[in-house]
Amino acid sequence: MKKEILGQLDEEEMTEPSTEGMGVLDLELNPEREAAIPDTKGATVSSTDSLALDVEAFSIDILNASGTTVAHYDTYADLRDEGGLLLPAGDYTVRASLGDDVNAGFDQPYYAGSTVCTITEQEVAKVVANCTLSNKKMTFRCSERFLEQFDNDYAIVVDNNVGALTTNRTEERTAYLKNTGVLQFTLYATLRDGGRPLTYHYDLSKSGEVQEHNNVLVDLDLIDTPDEEPDEPSDPDEPADPGDPELPEDSVTMQAPIIKVDVSLIEKEFIIEIPSDFVDAGDGGDDTPSTPDDGDDDKPSAPSITGDAGLNLNQPIEISGGGNRTVRVLISTPGKLASLKVKITSSVLEALLPAVGLSSEFDVCDESLKETLAQLGLSATVGATSTVFDISEFMPMIAMLQGGDYLFTVTATDQAGQRASVTLTIRNLNENE
Repeated sequence: MKKEILGQLDEEEMTEPSTEGMGVLDLELNPEREAAIPDTKGATVSSTDSLALDVEAFSIDILNASGTTVAHYDTYADLRDEGGLLLPAGDYTVRASLGDDVNAGFDQPYYAGSTVCTITEQEVAKVVANCTLSNKKMTFRCSERFLEQFDNDYAIVVDNNVGALTTNRTEERTAYLKNTGVLQFTLYATLRDGGRPLTYHYDLSKSGEVQEHNNVLVDLDLIDTPDEEPDEPSDPDEPADPGDPELPEDSVTMQAPIIKVDVSLIEKEFIIEIPSDFVDAGDGGDDTPSTPDDGDDDKPSAPSITGDAGLNLNQPIEISGGGNRTVRVLISTPGKLASLKVKITSSVLEALLPAVGLSSEFDVCDESLKETLAQLGLSATVGATSTVFDISEFMPMIAMLQGGDYLFTVTATDQAGQRASVTLTIRNLNENE
């Protein structure tokens, strides 16, 4: 293929089928494992901590401009054996991945990379796809002080609203969770002295930096604070209240210990450290966890997007026939909705949108589009704390178009600037031309 496009065919090879209107994709993968966790807090991560992944094992998907998969290879080795992929001239998206993007699982990293490219007639397009860790890797470390104060049976439950994992002192596996925009953990521990059960809760989703990075290290430490600050010094000549218990002079009544949470984001050449948070314990046996004090008591929880009625947002949503399918998501914005932006990726559908008064990118909160969007079953109000995003009205329209994938990327932003985003993949199974 390359020989013909580059004009290097000999006379015997000139009998091969013509490649007019075609070009060659020459794909190179650049996969990189995440950096290792440093031995000590604050240590610099060396680039030698990053180990190469097996490039041959990555699966490859090639999608055209309408989102239809035009080529799939179980392994990159299969693609390389062909010496290059012959494609009609046009725009394409190349996706490479290794592992399964499970909701939650131990020792299940998911590496992925995506890049767009243009295939030009009679040319070889050299494309490099960078592949990195694409789900959340969670590592917990407990200080000696923490281990001295709590029994060995403590448990940390980390979840992302679609899956959860429980880790403890003896768990040596690494926790990985799908990127959903939600990341939080709850610590269940028992004090060594007195056996009092305590519960702590921390929401990592509030940090925009945590949202943007996937190799997350959480260091847990512990500090004690007295229940009450002493009042004015007592008059030594004043008789003691008979009802007061006699305590040793050096005794201090202690409340439940406070957890110090240090979050570090481990990148290849550097570490991003997020300022410490101090988390009070909930009452023993109380199912309602306490809320972390992140220095800003008024900061609301980050937005979240979940599928309605069991809709799995992490799998393609398949339609066929007349496209009679309900596709609805629930959007929670405790910090009050500021915008709800939608980006539609499909050259076929994008060409039809102007006819209904829309472009491929729009804000559902835009008042000037209110009537247009209402006809399509879409509405959102600035300041809302919960919104239903329903694109069911688009399904019959897509069902009449050519088969393939139609992408709807939904981004909710609250008035604190926090965001949550999800891409809905609508897969038209009809064989329409």
